[in-house]
Amino acid sequence: MRRFDKRQLAIAAVPVAILVFAIALSLSTPRVVVVPPSPTPTPTVELTTAPPTESPSPSPSPSPEPTAPPTRPPTPEPTISYIAGDRMLPFYFQLRAMFPSMPPTPVIMPDEQGDVSENASFHGLDAQGQPLFAVAHWFVMDRGTAAHEFGHAYQKVMEKLNPNKDFLATYWAFRGFPGTWQQADALSRAQPSVMGQWVYSPQESWAEAFRAAITLEAKEKTVDYGKTIDPPAMRLFFLSLSKK
Repeated sequence: MRRFDKRQLAIAAVPVAILVFAIALSLSTPRVVVVPPSPTPTPTVELTTAPPTESPSPSPSPSPEPTAPPTRPPTPEPTISYIAGDRMLPFYFQLRAMFPSMPPTPVIMPDEQGDVSENASFHGLDAQGQPLFAVAHWFVMDRGTAAHEFGHAYQKVMEKLNPNKDFLATYWAFRGFPGTWQQADALSRAQPSVMGQWVYSPQESWAEAFRAAITLEAKEKTVDYGKTIDPPAMRLFFLSLSKK
């Protein structure tokens, strides 16, 4: 058996001691493990109040301004139209060819809207002496109605051209009506109804006679006091007025 001396044993023991020291050192030093940080969880908000027993109605979206109370929509303005009135123009030009003292053109006003009582109406003369006419929006103009309104305008034009002549008095005498046209006018204004005022009006009687003179129809809606109209004679009468 091989013997080792103490020196050899001491030298041999050095590596062993170093090994034992290393093992002991590794066991005594803690191991550090680097763990990547986990993402921060999103905080949750828990309800602190008890849920309602009934399902609430959805809340309306907030508006930047307070909602105004509902208002009644404005009433639309009547539509301006000249369709009915323009239908009078051909008749006017035909009649003016017979009565050249009348202005070359009339003034057509906007069609009368709503429930108007007259099919058409004469609204006097404007500053230039032109006759003003208005027609109900639902009325289709005819020759007799145009002649009646033209007759109103003819009276005013004659009075403007001859301010010293009483044309209604001349007409009243030609028809042989009783009394004066002024008395008939007063009687007309005393009537309780619009129709009563119309049938006794001397101005409407003149216009009805003019209509008969143009259409040559022996009828009139105003009071004739028992004097049946003679259309051809009336045409000659009205034509004679513009020649004097």
